[in-house]
Amino acid sequence: MTAQRTLCFSTAALLAAATGAYAPAGFAKDNEVNTTGATLFRGFYEANSQGSDAIDVDGDGITTDLDVPTVDLLFGFFNTQARGIGSGNGFQELVDFGGNNGPGAPWASGNYDSNDYATRNAGAVTPSSAFTGDVIFDIASVDVPSSWFVTDTRAGAAWDNSPFTGGAPTPGYGNSQITSNPVATGNGALAGGGQSNQLKSLTPTGGGTTLNLNQGSPDRQTLFDTQIAWTPIAPFANYGAEVDSNGSAAGGEGEVRKTTLQHGYVTGRTETGENLVFVARDSGSGTRNGFANSIGVDPSWAVGDNAGAKGGSGDSQFDRLGPDFVPSNKGGSSRMEGTVQNHRLAVGYSGLADGLGSSSRAGDDSVDGDYHLLAVANDTDANWDGSSYVYPVLNKTTDNNVIFNGDPNTGFQIGGSQTFVTEGDPQAGRIIVNTSTGEARFDENAPLGANEVEFVGNGSGNPTMFSPYAALYMRNIITSLGNAVANADADGTPGDFLANSFALAPGVEVLPDVTNTDIFVQDAGFSQTLRDTLFNNPSLLPAENISPSYGPNATQLNRYGKASDRTALTDGLTYTDGQNGSADYVANNGGTIGEGASMFVGDAIADRNAIAGDFNNDGTRSAADVAAMVNAYENSGAIGASDTTDAAGNTISSRSNLAGSDANAALELLGDFNGDGNFDLNDVRYGADGLFVKGRSGDTLDRKQNFIDVDNASTTGNLFGTTLATGTYDAGDSRADVAGSGQEAKGWAPQGQDGTVDLQDLDYVYAQFVGLDLDGSEGVEWSNLDEAVFADLSADMNGDLVINRADLEEIAVTVLDGIYGDVNFNGQIEQGDLDAVLQNWGQTNTGYSGGDYSANGVVEQADLDIVLQNWGSTAAPDFRGVVVPEPATLALLGLGGLAMLRRRSA
Repeated sequence: MTAQRTLCFSTAALLAAATGAYAPAGFAKDNEVNTTGATLFRGFYEANSQGSDAIDVDGDGITTDLDVPTVDLLFGFFNTQARGIGSGNGFQELVDFGGNNGPGAPWASGNYDSNDYATRNAGAVTPSSAFTGDVIFDIASVDVPSSWFVTDTRAGAAWDNSPFTGGAPTPGYGNSQITSNPVATGNGALAGGGQSNQLKSLTPTGGGTTLNLNQGSPDRQTLFDTQIAWTPIAPFANYGAEVDSNGSAAGGEGEVRKTTLQHGYVTGRTETGENLVFVARDSGSGTRNGFANSIGVDPSWAVGDNAGAKGGSGDSQFDRLGPDFVPSNKGGSSRMEGTVQNHRLAVGYSGLADGLGSSSRAGDDSVDGDYHLLAVANDTDANWDGSSYVYPVLNKTTDNNVIFNGDPNTGFQIGGSQTFVTEGDPQAGRIIVNTSTGEARFDENAPLGANEVEFVGNGSGNPTMFSPYAALYMRNIITSLGNAVANADADGTPGDFLANSFALAPGVEVLPDVTNTDIFVQDAGFSQTLRDTLFNNPSLLPAENISPSYGPNATQLNRYGKASDRTALTDGLTYTDGQNGSADYVANNGGTIGEGASMFVGDAIADRNAIAGDFNNDGTRSAADVAAMVNAYENSGAIGASDTTDAAGNTISSRSNLAGSDANAALELLGDFNGDGNFDLNDVRYGADGLFVKGRSGDTLDRKQNFIDVDNASTTGNLFGTTLATGTYDAGDSRADVAGSGQEAKGWAPQGQDGTVDLQDLDYVYAQFVGLDLDGSEGVEWSNLDEAVFADLSADMNGDLVINRADLEEIAVTVLDGIYGDVNFNGQIEQGDLDAVLQNWGQTNTGYSGGDYSANGVVEQADLDIVLQNWGSTAAPDFRGVVVPEPATLALLGLGGLAMLRRRSA
């Protein structure tokens, strides 16, 4: 780890001195410095001080020192341009279009995946007109060390991999094979899906020279890390999500355990089965990487709801509820923040600060009440006391628990090490600058000429960067950081800006252990001197406007967040409240609240709709809301309109029936769980499938009882209009309709149902646990994340948070009123059911329909026994533990058929 720390580079002298011959043939960089990567760090690039002269680069005898005061800006000497596309994406661009494999296409050609530019020229933000010709990227700005972004393609992928095991990369790190689910849009089509979650490669995307991280034995293709700062990352939630890891009956307190975040971001649901909307950045995001590693999750597995393709930084339409809504794979911090603001069940994360003051990330937005920061329990640490939850504090006091974070019961321990990645050592090589012309070159031996000054470098013999201008830019930052650490002349320099906007990493008490990243330990680069200096001089600490509490209160402008923005519909289309999404939500009594408007405490509609799913208006979302939700749905027609019939044949009455008893409920704010802008039957299914855990046994999800309660509260007894392949419909049987649509999605909204319970549902449930049992329990326990990561909890048919053969029996026997093993649903066990066994004998993972009735993953004797034990039965006996019955001729029939099958196979 030491080789990857700020100001600590390898001293191996493997290469001769650099002379400038490393520049690609036929390409002149002039004074351009091109940076790509982290959106979280945009404040640094937009600050004048990032180019303040700390080492007298231009040789004019002036260095920046505000105590004098003097400010010497280097814009003009450097022409710097940075763009934010996410750390990993920038890292890949450095590999693809850096000095070894570049140049890339012209900067302004649209060939780069971003609209987020910050250009500096002569001290002002300007268009990129000064950048002509093809681009070579000099620096990748990454929110974590570069090695944390590299996919290890060896076997061993696991959700809890850390970047290193011992001193070597962990096999399989960053190599999750999980791709995203499609999103079912409002018109029944599918959007996105298939998005990879893997990390990045050291081999260029289009082929070329593979780079390496061998900083101990570097060559011309070695990447070097310079750690710039420690950046805290905060989890936050829409107030409507009612996040509460303590399970308090009083409602959400905004407390969340790291283990809850693990479950949510690996499976899309909490450990209690609650299906909140866990919004994730795309896998190229350094914010995602730092957040995921800090909670103990391999970033390639931190998929959250894992639906839709990656959006771009400008794709705000995917944040808004409506037909285009996508819950994850966000292509920028602003897209993450907008999505959490809009979806009333959403949980997300973002950088706590970016150095921009009032326009900072999660900190300032929480003060505005746009969403609410969560207090985190460091419960993955053995020293957690079992009760402490920590809000981040980042200010100029010794209460700053981002800096003084050593105690897991008081310290805020989520974030990332802001790192500049370069091809070559930025401090290697002698650079000569002509102060008259501004020309810079690498040259180890030439005597200084007139108007020339030298910067001798670190003498390591390491390969230099390709551009001497970029190397000088890096050295200027590194030196100013060293001065800031030493509390020397740093005012107005890049190091001063970083010290007062983020956190100087050597002063942070603990940072992630690279072999177990959710455990924070003292880092090799830690400086007790700097830590003591910061503690004794808190004016040197950052100052961010952060509200250290959850929920509407005076410091958060007494807000529940915002009324969700919806996509404006055209061509006369409307949402289920009769609005087209361009203005208001309408309450049952006709009152309105503006889309995107602040939901202030004391406003009747805001108060009524503060908690998503609180249909009975008791201030919390619980099992008691199920009946009220069904009543609201069955009376959710337009105000004053005549009764209508939905697609399932159910009568939808006018909302005027609700106006007297629940006047201020805006149903689309209260109950749009799947984010399509409507409150309809799909939302009722979402609620039954994954919400209303409070009030159930252990405050955990009971899908079976939820679906029973839905039907019992409905006027039809079968609210979803579900049909059965066999048997008579009983209340709650619709819970078994989980497959057949081709849109099955683990962790996102239930969208696999096709209206009929049949073999497709049995086979889907089978696939959620067969082959996934890791502890010998013959099923998947939702509490075991090693197993739950691959499973869809919608397959839990009996409400016990375990997926196993009992759930298959629940469908076959209880829902379909059938006989276990009757795969053709003809009411008895006979030849067709035997054939399924014989024809697939010895085959694996055939599904229930393929004869694996024992659900042990292979068709074998246990499956034949089930058929023989129940041969000719028209009832549903408990066959478990029963001895194979006579007549012997029946057994001979089965064995004879098996013998014939074996002869055919031979």
